Amino acid sequence: MDVYDLSFFLSTMWVGPFWIAMLLYPNHEMTHKLMQGPWFFFGPIAIWYILSLSDISGLVNLISDTLDPSNALQGLA
Repeated sequence: MDVYDLSFFLSTMWVGPFWIAMLLYPNHEMTHKLMQGPWFFFGPIAIWYILSLSDISGLVNLISDTLDPSNALQGLA
């Protein structure tokens, strides 16, 4: 499992309980309390930053490719 698969898996597992709570119990007070804080979107962002920092060379390549205007779109692919 590479870094990208791991980040997708961890982000999905983080968001899953929030989605299930919203799907099954949308009007329950616990669901409202769960969705009030920033934890719904903070988890996947934190996971992405941690995994990106674990592979610095990939992050450096992404930044260096996007700094060149003629190569910006190819750097994202």
